[in-house]
Amino acid sequence: MKRPKSFLSTLATLAILLLAQSVEAQAPSMGNNPYINPANPRPYPPGHRPPKPPPLPAEIVEMAKKLLRDRVTEIRAQARKGDYKAQYNLGVVHVYGAGATLDFKQAFENFRKSAEEAVYAPATFNLAICYAKGLGTELDRVQAYKWWNLAAAQGHPQAAAARDNIARYMNRRQIAAAQSMATGYERKLELRILRDKLKAQREKISPNSRLHDAAYNLSHEFFRKR
Repeated sequence: MKRPKSFLSTLATLAILLLAQSVEAQAPSMGNNPYINPANPRPYPPGHRPPKPPPLPAEIVEMAKKLLRDRVTEIRAQARKGDYKAQYNLGVVHVYGAGATLDFKQAFENFRKSAEEAVYAPATFNLAICYAKGLGTELDRVQAYKWWNLAAAQGHPQAAAARDNIARYMNRRQIAAAQSMATGYERKLELRILRDKLKAQREKISPNSRLHDAAYNLSHEFFRKR
């Protein structure tokens, strides 16, 4: 499978809940159906596209790739048991082809599991990208808006801009639907945070924490260049 030539940039950090702003404040006055617009809209005026984040040092990228390759069997086993960070890590493995085949359908499925079950922000942000670009799934701007909205509510630095960008190709009804779909994740997030706190009391810096950092750094670098 070929890598896409264009892509939304960057990923990032924890996510959940809250509606963005009111439908009236958010919605652009556009009458056309966004699903028949060009697949990769570029609403930014020429020369005004936000700058991409700086690249990570090459040694960090190579170290992350090696760590994922070396531990891909362990990642798969943990993901099968429902570990949400392992599911995210496995998504990164497939999106980068680090230790496994480049497979965007598998990447999408693993990001989706992590986002739906644990509201894990790096996964929610990546999942939104998959929906926005039709990567491993059908293009769905309503779903992309939903997941970026969840990430933006947690203060993700790129999520709000990505959400507002795609909103320019949606009508009021679609934005309202996406905002409504972004509710109802409070309990999952609360339980996951509680479990993480209890686990953190037993573990400080573990091999898995280094693995998650590696996956995050590697996915950041992959999407940064798109």
